[in-house]
Amino acid sequence: MSEATFFSRVQAMTAIVASDDPVAVKWERVRSLLDDVDVEREFWRVIATPDWLPLLRAHSQFDHPPQAIKLSGGALRYTVWPPKV
Repeated sequence: MSEATFFSRVQAMTAIVASDDPVAVKWERVRSLLDDVDVEREFWRVIATPDWLPLLRAHSQFDHPPQAIKLSGGALRYTVWPPKV
């Protein structure tokens, strides 16, 4: 994805999240922008109210956190999970 596309998608996503629309309407408008992991990461940083939680839970956004990766020596490494950001 080019930088221009990334920034334009983040700008569009941010405008949707900041709109006065109900959260369900915002979700329907923003979903197609979240197919890019970098835009999705920014989405999780931008949403700022708990109003999103029931809707995101209903759409299985918290159902599959990544598993820890076992490293040599017994150490664990955790991968980035956008809902955690």
